[in-house]
Amino acid sequence: MRRLSPFNPLSLLAPRNRAGEAGAGILPEGRPVANSGSGLHSRRLGAPLPLVTATRADTARAAAFRKGRDLARQDRWEVLGDLIRRTDQARDIGADGFSQAVAMAAGARSDIELAARKAKAEGHAPCPAAIAELDDMADANAACWGVAVTIALAHMAIGWSHLGPRLPQSRPIRPDAAFAAHFGRAADLIDRFHAVEENSPLLAAAQCRLLAADDHGINRLAEDYADLIDLDPGNPSHLRAFGRDLLPGWHGGPGDLDRQARETAVRLADIWGAGAYGWVWMGALAHDPYAAESCDADLMDKALQDILARRPDQYTINAISAFCLVGMVPDAAPGDLSLPARRLRGRLAEAGQKIAATQLTGLHPAIWADPFQRAECGWGAPDAAARERAGRRARELTSACRRLGTPPPAPMGGAGGRSALRL
Repeated sequence: MRRLSPFNPLSLLAPRNRAGEAGAGILPEGRPVANSGSGLHSRRLGAPLPLVTATRADTARAAAFRKGRDLARQDRWEVLGDLIRRTDQARDIGADGFSQAVAMAAGARSDIELAARKAKAEGHAPCPAAIAELDDMADANAACWGVAVTIALAHMAIGWSHLGPRLPQSRPIRPDAAFAAHFGRAADLIDRFHAVEENSPLLAAAQCRLLAADDHGINRLAEDYADLIDLDPGNPSHLRAFGRDLLPGWHGGPGDLDRQARETAVRLADIWGAGAYGWVWMGALAHDPYAAESCDADLMDKALQDILARRPDQYTINAISAFCLVGMVPDAAPGDLSLPARRLRGRLAEAGQKIAATQLTGLHPAIWADPFQRAECGWGAPDAAARERAGRRARELTSACRRLGTPPPAPMGGAGGRSALRL
């Protein structure tokens, strides 16, 4: 069994150095030496780095998406709901934290969401007849929370579509009547069930998303996310979502973000060490660069090391590297960012370079194209945003390769879905 460094979770409650103060770097200076007992990979510069365009998790997620979509098209909602329920309760998730139940539910509602976005873009009301049919399906399967949560998520996605074509960057201050109506219907469906009693992270996550339409969501935020995280504590996507919702543009107040990140890290110390602090903060920094000035840089150092010690898989290493190298590069920061925030970003960017240069053994382009993983918000990425991310992929990957001192990869393709990249 891999030995991890001693960690006292209570130490997280005592604030330490802020980003602008002197302290150790995110990773020790110099190139880490390979340690056969660490579970982390080291490689020499110049070794070929494969470009991975599909993983087992990607394939399984795509299959689950198609399964959900096909069952919905066949009106086999009873079968679909039972499958979502069993898959969710089994915690069938990949290294990326994306569960098969989430993928199935996304597939089941994909047609109505696409039609709604298209109608909205053309200036029409989003498919009232089709939405009414969905509600009829929910009523016909009133005892099945798998059906209820899928249709509730569809209502939330349609509600967001009324506010524009892009993924939301903050909670709407003055949502229109259609947004409120769809979120109200979603709440009616979800409130029939209790996520903890049903042992369902999917239900708990949907409950958290409802907070976007709740003017008093701050009163429920910590409790609702505690339920979600306790149901699925090893899934970093919930922690990132919590960080986003703790921002002032969503539900947080001054000091809430760092305090909740510390308290969450204490609760999950047996799973993540200090890592939960890092996941929560990564979710926040993905949406608000100005929040960086309140992040404890030394604790972020410990968090990244603990995450990589406990999850030394290539997906996680890619995710951390991309977040730091692409997302936190100082020259991409807003011009009026404070000095402490810039210093934190600089330390994270340096950390990403070291992690990528010593632990990366395969490059996942989809991660580097969306280093903030904003699409995990669960509203379904609109077509325009999806095209924009796809268009950025080559630019961001090329830029990251330059920062690593390596030529960009050749165009992807081939039967194996892999091409050679040298670092």
